[in-house]
Amino acid sequence: MFLDLHAAPGKQNDDAHAGTSDRANFFGDPHNQRRTIHALRVLVQALNAIASSKGIPIANIIGIELINEPNPPSDHLLQSWYSSAIDSIRQLDTNIPIYLGECWRTLSYSYYIATRPSSSLTVLDHHLYRCFTPEDIRTSADDHVRELANPAGKIFSMLTAASEKVGRAGGGVVIGEWSGALNPGSFRGLPNEQRRFVDAQLKLFENCVAGWFFWTYKKQNSGDTGWSFRDAVSAGIFPHFVGTQMRDNIGDAHSRGEARARGKKVALGRRSFQ
Repeated sequence: MFLDLHAAPGKQNDDAHAGTSDRANFFGDPHNQRRTIHALRVLVQALNAIASSKGIPIANIIGIELINEPNPPSDHLLQSWYSSAIDSIRQLDTNIPIYLGECWRTLSYSYYIATRPSSSLTVLDHHLYRCFTPEDIRTSADDHVRELANPAGKIFSMLTAASEKVGRAGGGVVIGEWSGALNPGSFRGLPNEQRRFVDAQLKLFENCVAGWFFWTYKKQNSGDTGWSFRDAVSAGIFPHFVGTQMRDNIGDAHSRGEARARGKKVALGRRSFQ
């Protein structure tokens, strides 16, 4: 489970997904910033209370994101708020991983993480889409694929540099949102354009970052293979399996079952949020 404060008090950007149709006023009102830290603390306290009441760790919590896609008037203002929020949460829980959105200024925020002392995991969250800007719309699906696969390209180089910098500080970089969607103007009617675009992104992530989250799992109406994970898998746009897979000829079913049981036991024996 990954917790993400998608709509902060006062609204952290002008987009509709930030919670209201009003203009953003998160950064213009210190009260909203304090209320957001309070909300984050309540979430962490609730998780700790659940773990204490059950007497076992909550093994499926991988972290909490402080705020989704903030659009600050300056990086200094956001980073100052990040520091206050991190310090406040660490007073409650020294172990829970904290995720930070980087406003698509990845190298600037990787430097912020790298220069801020921390004894716990801090993760940089980059959202990767290639369907909204005029440049994205003009670019063909094949050209998007070539850019994603190019080690000397802008995206590959940026994610690699950020991962190295944050990694040296004990953190990591993830793609917190991505999809298989392209603007219709990017398609040229060639075979498997969308599938090759998805494959190129998965290969990029395997090479450059610590993990990813596809946006989104499903939509209200079926059939959108760009934005619905379930539909993308059903249509063969997204592969049916990603990651490391056990070979069939290594051990029998009983041995594999024992291995899974041992892994579960180890996971449940860890401290909460680790």
